[in-house]
Amino acid sequence: MKKLILTAGILSAFLLAGSGNKDIIGTQYNFAWAQIRLPDGDIVEGDVDAWNVGSDNGRVRVTIDGVDYNTHFSNVCLFSEKPVEDETE
Repeated sequence: MKKLILTAGILSAFLLAGSGNKDIIGTQYNFAWAQIRLPDGDIVEGDVDAWNVGSDNGRVRVTIDGVDYNTHFSNVCLFSEKPVEDETE
């Protein structure tokens, strides 16, 4: 019985440690802020209305202020909250 409890405890620790920014079940990430680099070099940033990952091709669609941006993950930074701006500059 002790082995069963120990095995279950270790297994659940690995599952919870691997969940990262997902909910406990591992089905949803929670992002509130995004920065997106456009092809001309401009940066769009703002509150995330919605986002969706394509199949395993590295594509992501992020909606900011009602505008959909469909791009590669290398062009997107997703944040759980808006980053604090440095006031010293």
